[in-house]
Amino acid sequence: MKSDLPSTIVRNFTGLDKPVPLKPKFSVQEFVDIGRSLALGPNHCWQVLKYDSKSYQQVFEHYVFFLAAIPPICGFVGHGVFGETPIVVALTKALIGYGFTVLFFFAAVYLARRSAPMFDGEISFEKAAKLVVYSLVPFFVFGSALLLPGLSWLSLAGVASVFYFLSGVREMSRIPRMKQLTYGLLNVVVWILVADSALHLLFPAH
Repeated sequence: MKSDLPSTIVRNFTGLDKPVPLKPKFSVQEFVDIGRSLALGPNHCWQVLKYDSKSYQQVFEHYVFFLAAIPPICGFVGHGVFGETPIVVALTKALIGYGFTVLFFFAAVYLARRSAPMFDGEISFEKAAKLVVYSLVPFFVFGSALLLPGLSWLSLAGVASVFYFLSGVREMSRIPRMKQLTYGLLNVVVWILVADSALHLLFPAH
């Protein structure tokens, strides 16, 4: 079976049930390939990604800690350097935003793991991390739209993450099919509520 994904995460389809060894560090090309493959065929992409050999810690080390910085940095440059927001204020918001984003991903993975038994299923921390982080690729990518205030609306394209998450539940978890949609929607609703509450708390409107 042919796949467009990088060889580091493509299953050996010759009959060996072992994933190909993982690259030792973050790979921009691998990240781009995953994003492209999800966009072109999410169902097949998740069938391959479930054999990814990364551990829970490696998913965060290779992706979250680096990529969570994209929206805050772009927001700082777009609004602080080229915009009208004072530099100190923009920098403070960027640092807080980065910290919140990292914490958000930890919480989202924890929720995905712990809520599965509520739906008579289970999902490991490793697969929960991959499900959450890989499905949120659009969030990372379109977060760069904050670089130009006039194009900030492009960041709304991150809603594709919701579709990717829902489509990945089937392959990454052991939740009965009839309950997968409810499980996915529960997680997404909590994401939205937590993110909205945090944004209003951290950046209250004047």
